[in-house]
Amino acid sequence: MERLGELHTLDMGGNDIGPEGAKALAPALSGHPALKSLELGYNPLGPGGAETVAGAFKFGTKIETLKLGWCKIGGGPGAAALADLIMYNTSIHQLDLRGNALGNDGAILIGRGLRAHENRGLAELDLGYNEIKDDGACALAQALKANAEGAVRELRLNANYITRFGQVALGEAVDLVYEMSGGKTTTVSF
Repeated sequence: MERLGELHTLDMGGNDIGPEGAKALAPALSGHPALKSLELGYNPLGPGGAETVAGAFKFGTKIETLKLGWCKIGGGPGAAALADLIMYNTSIHQLDLRGNALGNDGAILIGRGLRAHENRGLAELDLGYNEIKDDGACALAQALKANAEGAVRELRLNANYITRFGQVALGEAVDLVYEMSGGKTTTVSF
């Protein structure tokens, strides 16, 4: 039974929250039992803030939608923390990581998280506007192939630098996921 006044959705996008703000905010949000959707996009979280947020939601939360678009995360430690979040969180259905300059390094790390994750409910992963090239696309394709049962249903790669080579690799991965999972459909958009 739902209690009156439970917080299910929180939009804190565009509030100039940096790494220190994330450190103050994360403990309160991670322990919130009813929180399902959190928008933190358009905040300069940086790698440190991404590590804090990812750590807060990695285990034991019921968060279903996490939006971290345009948060200046980069392809290093912040991307590694998000890969761990993908690997260990079992409740997220939608993860928005658009516009974070992840590049190939970040895409490779995210691919490692996708390769090993157990979350069968992860439906949508948005990696648009991240300067991902073919190496990153191939890492994501390999992750899809390696974890066909857990493959994300919709992978958005809009406005990256993926050539025909990377697109073919991802297309082949989608076909293999379909065959190996008994008909599970994955869509990749460019």
